[in-house]
Amino acid sequence: MKVTKKVVNQFEFIECEVSDRLVVILCSFGASVYSIKFDGELMNITPKDVDDFYLSDKYYGKTLGPTSGRIKNAELCLDGKIYHLDANERGHCLHGGNHSLSFTNFESQVDVNDDEAKIVFKTRRHDKDGGYPGTVDFQVQYLFKSDEDEFSVRFLAETLDKSIVNMTNHLYFNLGERDIGNLYLKIKSARYYKMDDDLLPLEPKLVTKPLNFRMKKQIKKDISNPALKGPHLNGYDHIFLIDLPSLVISSLTLEGPRYKLKIYSNFDAAIIYSDNYPSLVPLLNGYEDTLHSGVTAEFCAAKPQIITNFKPFDYTIRYRFYKRRNGALWKKAKQH
Repeated sequence: MKVTKKVVNQFEFIECEVSDRLVVILCSFGASVYSIKFDGELMNITPKDVDDFYLSDKYYGKTLGPTSGRIKNAELCLDGKIYHLDANERGHCLHGGNHSLSFTNFESQVDVNDDEAKIVFKTRRHDKDGGYPGTVDFQVQYLFKSDEDEFSVRFLAETLDKSIVNMTNHLYFNLGERDIGNLYLKIKSARYYKMDDDLLPLEPKLVTKPLNFRMKKQIKKDISNPALKGPHLNGYDHIFLIDLPSLVISSLTLEGPRYKLKIYSNFDAAIIYSDNYPSLVPLLNGYEDTLHSGVTAEFCAAKPQIITNFKPFDYTIRYRFYKRRNGALWKKAKQH
């Protein structure tokens, strides 16, 4: 296990060499994942130019919060009081608004030994910052275990007041491919949130044919279905409700020609977004961010959570990578 830190344009980049297979670079800006290399290949899409990474509104690998997803009319109701948030998308609040955690430079703490590395990003948001109630301490904890092809992210928010939180990460995966055209997805989800034309969640419904990933299915198979088109919809941007949230049994599998990703989480929902409105900036993999270059699996709470001094927000996402060998999938990329 080797961890190195450097500062670029006042922000910290922390490189974690977990093994000879897995290298993850984190950034203090947005408590984010800048890049994931597995077996020498990039597993995610991320801008080549760090200024594009900082300034982009595409949330590449960044922590979302205090809330993720869309808040209707940028208004939160807590104990009968209305709180007015940043309206940064068609009059609604998206991913925490203009003052999102995604655009915050976190303090970092690094603890490393022979067996594991723990990188903790911390920040405090005061009452009414971005319109949100309560003073809240946020932590994003990355845990790496030596010689393992996985890492986990713990999202923690604590307050002595009362607030509303729903944090997650906005990683775009492509598993070493140019885009998601050859990727297959499987989600243990029988229900999703039906949405209105502004992509605001309405009520849970049984998954329809284009949204049914209970069996492994190529993402592009139904991505042009008329049901996935609308005034602000051009593919997948849907909240799936997880059947059985678990950190032991995977809830989602993403599989490509060469690599596979399994995701485990105690969150009860996941937002699948197929990069429908790309930034067109040059990416670290040598291509441009074009339509459907990557896909997110934003595990989160199905609804924003009320936190108090005795009820923190505390959830974890675990990512594990596999390599294909002679038609079989296996976990140790070094054994070829």
